[in-house]
Amino acid sequence: MIPNAWVVAETLAWRDARASAKWWAEKGAQALAVCQFVEGDEALDPLVALGAYEGTAALGVCVDIDGGRGGPVAAREITALTYVASVTVLVITGANRSQVADHAKAAASLLSSEQVSLHLDSLTLHDAANRPQPRNAVSVIAWCGDEAWMVDPQGEQAVSLLTMANFEGELTPNSLLII
Repeated sequence: MIPNAWVVAETLAWRDARASAKWWAEKGAQALAVCQFVEGDEALDPLVALGAYEGTAALGVCVDIDGGRGGPVAAREITALTYVASVTVLVITGANRSQVADHAKAAASLLSSEQVSLHLDSLTLHDAANRPQPRNAVSVIAWCGDEAWMVDPQGEQAVSLLTMANFEGELTPNSLLII
């Protein structure tokens, strides 16, 4: 496995989830995060779909905060999913970098601490509880435009953002590939 290498699929057929996650894991990805699962012509809520995932390769989800689901809520949902599926990454995205950063920081804090108080520009958490904690570690990635970064309660670390246009067939350490 390549350290800190993730893949984001903007749309993935639900019937292909297990095979796609396995294929990317064999290429070294820590997880395949999905923005939207589809079944035929119908879009599925990615967090709900993950609850039915039975593969062994890790999956995750990409949450667009502009769509109404914030980082703290996504962190709680991902926490629950770690107990029923192999879920190891939460990608937070949106149009405003500052808001994406705030929501990613809140999610990362909730995923690493039972109780969180934060006062950020775009949100505030006061004694927010996340109990129980996730069964396994969940990486939090923020993605806004042409920039991506890994977030934990101690800070941020830049991540190389790759697209299929600049992907050379191999994942690189500390990267996020958008397919």
